[in-house]
Order: sequence, then C-alpha cells, then structure tokens
Amino acid sequence: MRVRPLEIPCQETKTLKRSTIVEILSSGEIVIRVDGEKGQVLVCEFLESSTNDQPILHKGDRVLVLTPDDPTEKGCVLGRIGSYRKPDRKHIVIEADEEVTIQCGKGYITIRKSGKVLVKGLEIVSHAKGVNRIRGGSIQLN
Repeated sequence: MRVRPLEIPCQETKTLKRSTIVEILSSGEIVIRVDGEKGQVLVCEFLESSTNDQPILHKGDRVLVLTPDDPTEKGCVLGRIGSYRKPDRKHIVIEADEEVTIQCGKGYITIRKSGKVLVKGLEIVSHAKGVNRIRGGSIQLN
C-alpha cells in the first residue's frame, strides 16, 4: 500500500520582524513596537530556551519578533538583536533581586539583598598566604 502525503495549503503568514521593546508588563508579557510599521504595537510572549541563561530584557532593547497572522493572537519575542559579545571569563556577575544561593551537596553560600552573607558546610576552611583578617562590629567564636 502506497501512502501519499496529505497536501494542506499553508495559510500561516507569521513573519519575523525587527522590533523595539516599549514595556515589560508585570505579567511577563512584552509590549513591542514593530520597526517600520507606523507605530504598530504588539503584545508578545517570550520564547524560553532550554537553558537558564535567559537574556535580561529592558525597555528600548531591539528584539526579533515572530508576528501572528491573527491580530487577536500574541506575538513571540525570539531574542535580543545585537552584536555578538564573547563571554567575559575573567569576571562573572550573578545578579538577583532578593537572594543568590550557590549550593553543592550539604554546603552553600547565600547572599541576601540586606547584605547578609551565610556560609554553611560540614567544614569551612580558610587559608591565606598573607594576613587572614576577620572583621566585624563584633565577633563571636563558638
């Protein structure tokens, strides 16, 4: 038995457009203005990648958007447009609004917005070739 592929005419007219972010709503939706479309504004969702390295988007960023064929649908921001920048391997910044935790097994380091730093582990070892200083308003041992 020979099977023929089903032929369905393609009716989707979704296109890729260069756009600028106008606003990022508290819901996570992104309002963009499509370049060269006489101020066409569109509400979009964001395409999540399989990694945690999502770009941080800001008002005014240039983005690539998949526009919907139906005006009642949302568009989709695929990513930010710009020159490629090689990652800086000499200096890494990890940012969070409230708290950053680095954890491995039973040990962790937490840095809080208030400035409090917590270090917890089964053993904590500190070595210094020079002076090893412990400074604080007060110091408690044991």
